[in-house]
Amino acid sequence: RWARALYPLTPPGVLCELEQHFDYRGHRASFRIDFTLPTFDGFGDWKSCAGPKWALTSDTIKTDLQANLEAYGFMTVFGRSDVPIRWLYVDKKTERAWHVDAHMTLAGTQAYLDEHALPWMRLIEKMRALHSTGATPPVTAVPHDPLACDGVGRMCAFLGACIMKQSPVQLVQLHQWAQTEDQ
Repeated sequence: RWARALYPLTPPGVLCELEQHFDYRGHRASFRIDFTLPTFDGFGDWKSCAGPKWALTSDTIKTDLQANLEAYGFMTVFGRSDVPIRWLYVDKKTERAWHVDAHMTLAGTQAYLDEHALPWMRLIEKMRALHSTGATPPVTAVPHDPLACDGVGRMCAFLGACIMKQSPVQLVQLHQWAQTEDQ
């Protein structure tokens, strides 16, 4: 039923659902977008939210991980240096629909991903490698964030089980650990 509210905001003639894999600085990544222009000159995603205050704006969309990762991947795959994007929102309660447009650049998305995503990519790949060998790092080697675990095992999932002692960890500590392990 939400789709009915969003379809009128979708540009005419779009191609639906596109998924592509790409390399980001030696790390595997992928994007899955809901629609793209037939010329591959722009793309968009359908979003549901609990009201406009939860939606991204034209300014904040540029600080969104998903938007940056999808835009970077899209530009890389289709050889673009910039791309317009459209996030189509629908309010879950009222079915009110609106769109948020933004323009992303390859340089801007790369700078964002270098700072905000690359450290996590390194850490996740290290955790996957440990898990695949059956090895478990010492508790002191990989800090554990209780909020990240929260019953879904986000960081612990790469180890297969949560066996670490809970202790506070800061993002910078995870980034430092990932970088020191690379050396």
